[in-house]
Amino acid sequence: MRAPQQMIGKTHDLKNFDLLEKCLKKHSEQKLALQNKASVRKKLFGGHLYLMNPLTDTDNALQVKYNEPILFRTVGQEVYNSSLKNGSLWLRSDTYYREIEDIARKDLSEGVNSSKLGLPIIVDVPNGPQLSFCGEGHIGQEIRSHYIVSLHGLSISKAQLNEFGGHTFGVRSIIDLSTEVLFEAAKQLRCIGYRYGQVSYQRTPLALILGSCPGAAAVKLSDNPPIYLNPPSTDVLRKDPVLPFIEQDEWRIVIFTDGYLHDDPHEPLKIEVSPKIFFPYQNSLPEES
Repeated sequence: MRAPQQMIGKTHDLKNFDLLEKCLKKHSEQKLALQNKASVRKKLFGGHLYLMNPLTDTDNALQVKYNEPILFRTVGQEVYNSSLKNGSLWLRSDTYYREIEDIARKDLSEGVNSSKLGLPIIVDVPNGPQLSFCGEGHIGQEIRSHYIVSLHGLSISKAQLNEFGGHTFGVRSIIDLSTEVLFEAAKQLRCIGYRYGQVSYQRTPLALILGSCPGAAAVKLSDNPPIYLNPPSTDVLRKDPVLPFIEQDEWRIVIFTDGYLHDDPHEPLKIEVSPKIFFPYQNSLPEES
């Protein structure tokens, strides 16, 4: 798709969609006179629409495949250069993010689906006493070992962009990227599945599970009959709705593995995918006047 031509002129306040449509139509037909500014800012319902100069701002152009989400990855300068040049990616484990010292990335609930007890739980256990659970803690279940590649959408906050390193590159296709990540990860350790998608920020429900409970149960209430207090399902794309994570607009690719590389959850899983999957993207915008 051809980038819009340079639009030069003063800032316009757009009061309704009709005016916006007229302005964009004139712009597309190249009927606006050229003046001295390199770009124009329009104020639209509290936000801004920036039309950039295609001759000088080509790094701002999206190169995402049609019908796929517009996604990015923001990192420090060194990682940015390595990713664009070599397709370098470091996958980190769920345990790593729970224990890392970096405040911007540390998440004590990473890899755990849990419910916060805003209400007490009172259960009559067959052939046993009545049990009650209350307090400020959480009840949940840890998800099996996995590695994560974190991406983000357009709605990430400016503060989080800066915390992540301030250097943003785009992803042409999350489908292609997830396929290559799985393929390359499988060269180093046994992979038993993968998933990708947008992270949902919400608590996990609990259920009284009768019979066998897959994985490590949160709370075992009874042996006979076997009853457990546990999430009915776990989802690696579900996280607790807390700051700063709800400002990250996170998407992720998750690789489920049979243990960790060299039995060390803190060691990164280093892979290289095709650098053609990525494209440079400058997230700087004109200063407001």
